[in-house]
Amino acid sequence: MKSIFITIILTTLSFTVLAQTDRDKSEILKTLQDFETAIIDSESVKAKNLLDEQARIVEGSQIETKKEYLSHHFYSDGRFLSAMDREVISQEVFVNGNTAWVTSKSHLSGVYNDRDLSLNSMELIVLKKTETTWRIAAVHWSSGPN
Repeated sequence: MKSIFITIILTTLSFTVLAQTDRDKSEILKTLQDFETAIIDSESVKAKNLLDEQARIVEGSQIETKKEYLSHHFYSDGRFLSAMDREVISQEVFVNGNTAWVTSKSHLSGVYNDRDLSLNSMELIVLKKTETTWRIAAVHWSSGPN
């Protein structure tokens, strides 16, 4: 009888953890979608609210703080992404407590600055959970010719 009770408790806890992880993954992906939309639409206030205060953005040969990124590079990224079609090839979400990371591989194609582009893009985004939401703590983007 005792072992049945323990089995029921462990099973219930397992389902609770799985449900929490699924909910976290959905919230994380929504945060990333909202961030991409904020970049494309040049909504710096929305992007600012999605980024952690200590966020770092790594792109090309630069590491930028949240303030640095939002003051200039953010807008050029918006113009670039607005001109591109993005096809996500693969995406994985990992959650470990109040930390999560997402790896993505995408194909970008379009015309930017009068040039036809076809690029493979890699992305690593680290998020941390606050009391109410997930915030982006670090972003690393890289891309190269297809």
